Amino acid sequence: MQILRDATPEDAEAIARFHVEVWRQTYRDMAPPAVFQALDVAARLPRWQMLLTAADGRHGTILAEEGGTLAGFGHYGAPSHPAFGALGEVKNLYIARRFARRGIGRKLLRAMAGRLREQGYPGVGIGVVTTNHPARAFYEAEGGEHIASYIDPGPNWRSSNVIYAWHGFAAFGCLG
Repeated sequence: MQILRDATPEDAEAIARFHVEVWRQTYRDMAPPAVFQALDVAARLPRWQMLLTAADGRHGTILAEEGGTLAGFGHYGAPSHPAFGALGEVKNLYIARRFARRGIGRKLLRAMAGRLREQGYPGVGIGVVTTNHPARAFYEAEGGEHIASYIDPGPNWRSSNVIYAWHGFAAFGCLG
């Protein structure tokens, strides 16, 4: 059974490990080798500890669990780049390969859209590495519109990205 829940500070290490595992699978052939090697659990853990203990109301992390196992997570909040305009941003959406195609990504995306709507954003945007074709296909299938491109400022990888957006919340069904 799939369960969505808010992450707590106690989840930081599990999220950091999961993030590294899925990120490395996803970006193995896209990221520069030095970045690929540098982004390990030791590098990710302090960031997740900080994100999960900062209670500023501007961001949040939702975990998806299946059978008691972390299957995916999403992190959302205020836009990080001017190209997003007034849209709330889905900053991370990662699903473990062994849990792919079970609707988890869709559920997490909808849950984050609901949270961003509650925060008063007029819609949702997500930046995707230009060469991440599976993710791009997913967001297009979910009704995302390619609205802009930008270069991620780093600090680790100045990747070329595209932004998919949902203006309003009708595409998220029950959020109408």
